Amino acid sequence: MEEKNGKSTGMGLYFSKKMAEKLNHDIKAVSQAGNYTEFIITFYKLSDYFKV
Repeated sequence: MEEKNGKSTGMGLYFSKKMAEKLNHDIKAVSQAGNYTEFIITFYKLSDYFKV
């Protein structure tokens, strides 16, 4: 895998988090410095939206 070094503003993650919150989803990041960063998005069950 090619390593990319560059600058980033973090705006993409900011907007992703805002959209996930509006949709009642969850997003979190897990990182190990110099090794990896993992983003986890949790989509809740559709039945959770319909309180019958």
